[in-house]
Amino acid sequence: MGSTISLLVETRIGSDPSDQKLNKLVVEQEVDLFQRFNPGVKIDVRFVPNDQLIKQLNFQYSRGLAPDLILLTTNNLLPLWRQGLIKPVELKPFEKKSVRAALLPAFTYKEQLLGIPVLIYPQIACYNRSRLKDPPAKI
Repeated sequence: MGSTISLLVETRIGSDPSDQKLNKLVVEQEVDLFQRFNPGVKIDVRFVPNDQLIKQLNFQYSRGLAPDLILLTTNNLLPLWRQGLIKPVELKPFEKKSVRAALLPAFTYKEQLLGIPVLIYPQIACYNRSRLKDPPAKI
């Protein structure tokens, strides 16, 4: 008999609908890939708008249904930690080395790691070549 992992994914309100679809698709593809390598594990994914996140977490916690994993679109973890909705993450030294060191301070509070950066969506800057000969060096 397999086990179930409960995954709560925060979605951004006001983002472009195609961006929302893409984000959901990325998560669903990662879940499918994980399940291929772990066929006995079922993953229950729930997408929640960011303005409903804390309300949804409080509701789930009150019923003993807290998620096993939360994926956020921001690194604003402090309110979740202060309310007792998340616990600090403990990584072994070799695990910490797999995370880009420059990102860790944004996820650290009082020397405790409150989360781990796992997905980064790059920002793309475009420019008009007919108006600007060389690409801008800074934004």
